[in-house]
Amino acid sequence: MKHLQRRSGIWYVRIVIPPDARHAFEKPVFIRSLKTKNDLEAARLGAPIIQEVLKGIERARSAAPERHRASASTGRAGS
Repeated sequence: MKHLQRRSGIWYVRIVIPPDARHAFEKPVFIRSLKTKNDLEAARLGAPIIQEVLKGIERARSAAPERHRASASTGRAGS
């Protein structure tokens, strides 16, 4: 499943936050341990977390449409 990563046997959700949505997040990469080594349990536990983070990215993008358009056209945010 996309956005799931195993490190030292433990599953994590890992999502790189796009630059145009980073203003709404604390860090440029969202990482959360699922505290399991089981593949199926990781998929079950990770799905709602992934969905919520992706919704947060969309909310951040829609909350700042001018900022998004400016950065897309000039390569700079807020210009």
